[in-house]
Amino acid sequence: MIDDVTTAVEGVHKSVADLPLLVLGEITPFKETLDEVKVTQDQTIGAVYGLVRSINAQVRRLTTSIVD
Repeated sequence: MIDDVTTAVEGVHKSVADLPLLVLGEITPFKETLDEVKVTQDQTIGAVYGLVRSINAQVRRLTTSIVD
């Protein structure tokens, strides 16, 4: 369940972060540069939420081994 919530929050985070880049891409001549920024931004956001999922998995394994 935590992974599902994390994925949902990641999607919202990416959507909110994308909006300014989309608007700037429409009103400035820097669309290609902004596309590169978006790729880097998506990778960074993905890495952060990937780390959250990894930590949650480790906590899950640790608590499961303690309970067993």
